Amino acid sequence: MADALDIVEFARPHTKDKNLYVTGISNRLTEEAVIAKLHHIFSQFGLLYEVQVLGSGPGHQPPTPDDNVQTETINVTASSHVGQGGLYAFVKYYSTKAASSALQAISGKYMLDGRLLRVKFANRQKPIENSSQLQFQRCCELANHYLGFNGWSSTIVSLEQDKDCEPNTARFIAIVRIDIRRHNLHSEGVGVGEVEFTTQEPMSKITAFLRAKKIAFQRASESAFSKLFFVVLPNGKTAVEVNCTAVDKLHYVTQEELKNTVTVNQIDEPAHSSDPELDVEGALEADDTKDLDDINAQLLLDLQMDM
Repeated sequence: MADALDIVEFARPHTKDKNLYVTGISNRLTEEAVIAKLHHIFSQFGLLYEVQVLGSGPGHQPPTPDDNVQTETINVTASSHVGQGGLYAFVKYYSTKAASSALQAISGKYMLDGRLLRVKFANRQKPIENSSQLQFQRCCELANHYLGFNGWSSTIVSLEQDKDCEPNTARFIAIVRIDIRRHNLHSEGVGVGEVEFTTQEPMSKITAFLRAKKIAFQRASESAFSKLFFVVLPNGKTAVEVNCTAVDKLHYVTQEELKNTVTVNQIDEPAHSSDPELDVEGALEADDTKDLDDINAQLLLDLQMDM
């Protein structure tokens, strides 16, 4: 195992060899404290995808690692049942080797609030459906971890409006290129952003167009990242490869997803607009290169501010 190659993909980890089941957690600690302490302990062995803490009620035993426990969430989550029963946790890594190293180093050897932590692999009966797509910000985090902040860059190759859509809908298609500088590699991805708007308020359309562009950029970036993977060698060095057979899957973002996925900076309504509807159409349908460059710069600036 020590000499095996470690493959790290831009995907949400769901296999048992990357998911650790942790018991022996004191219920005298708050959920926030447990998450922070577990993150500090386990992150010493590799980049974490998630630390999830759950609690059991009085007289209820926590599930065994063989139980098909549904623990998939996007953000760090925790149960509210603290202080009444035992606590347990799931710690997920992107790297199989990191998870294995943490298990061997921590189980029965690390103490938390005076109690020894017990760690096992959390076996699942079947993988979670639709678990492969990794969100944009997590893609950036994973790339920064293995490549460094200056080890990669992204470029908007194209960003075009798709007018073949439902009325009162802004839809854009983006192509984004991810360049891996030191390895002289690149990957391209396609993404779609679609947002509904109302004709009752002029600002609704402007906001919808901006949000659709931003979502298209993020989805295209996720697609480009999904074609990359790291190969961690036994000596610790990392190589980067591109899956040339991967096919872009155009994902249309639902209105429900928009509530927790995208934030939009407030913009001022043009002062010269005697007819906001006409002015918006003219501004958003401009085809010259300068407008596209301005969009690229503003999108990247907004995304950096959101991360």
